[in-house]
Amino acid sequence: FYCLLGVFAFLSSVSAEVLKSGKIYVEKGTVWVGEKEFLYCLDKSTEGIAVFAIPDYISGGKTKTDEVLCINKVGEEMLIGTRGNGLLRFLPADNTFARYKSMQWVYSTICDVDTDNLWVGTICRLYGISGDKTSYVDMPGTAFSSNFFILDILQDDTKNVWVASAGGNGGNLFRYDISADIADEVLYDTDGNLWVGSYENGLLKYSNGVVTEYNTTSKTLPDNYVSDLKLSDDGLVWLICGGRLMSFDKGTADVMAYPFAGDNDFKSIAIDGNIVWCLSSKALYSYSMGSGL
Repeated sequence: FYCLLGVFAFLSSVSAEVLKSGKIYVEKGTVWVGEKEFLYCLDKSTEGIAVFAIPDYISGGKTKTDEVLCINKVGEEMLIGTRGNGLLRFLPADNTFARYKSMQWVYSTICDVDTDNLWVGTICRLYGISGDKTSYVDMPGTAFSSNFFILDILQDDTKNVWVASAGGNGGNLFRYDISADIADEVLYDTDGNLWVGSYENGLLKYSNGVVTEYNTTSKTLPDNYVSDLKLSDDGLVWLICGGRLMSFDKGTADVMAYPFAGDNDFKSIAIDGNIVWCLSSKALYSYSMGSGL
């Protein structure tokens, strides 16, 4: 079980907006999409779509602005983080929801594959969940408030837990016990580098205590807002930069943009083999690497 008694620290902060909408989770023959108060299930073989409305677990009526904030999977259950209805379980076998935890603004979850324990990020707090036991720690330097969010969580090969946050005192990348830099989304590659998407500093690489920035200042990226990023098997970093889908070559720092009918409002991406799934405010796209839409 998690013992949340460590110390956080951070180096710098920036002002940032926090709300994001839309998440994708890909598994085997299925694409799961969360958008506003609905969970969508796409069968990749038939292209059939099932739609499930998030139940109301809040006494006094349904929240007017509820939305799905993150999607993950543990065992045979989907974990759905929502703005107002807490952390939910969805069982695909019988298409039913169950409320797992009553915490609100669940922006991020990650499962420790060795223990099946959960890390959950909400407003100001990082939770550790093991079975029916839950503990938490408040993020440092912040009073508990509605404008500080844990947007992403990552656990690296050495069991360090990295936490990307925004709001409150700015956007930061925390490591549980040690820290790095400002952050929104974060991933860890096979070379031991930490890749971070930020609101105002573009794409960051954290390696051996050194931060390298790829942004408009370095003339690498056309925009400094990187809202999502994923790593493909060929080593490319796929990212949403200024609302557009792009790929970044880690070796050459070359960037390629992928215009989809002028759609420049992408929210989330997922990698499924050689397929990149891209969710915008208008549509769900699939891009086959090397061929196209």
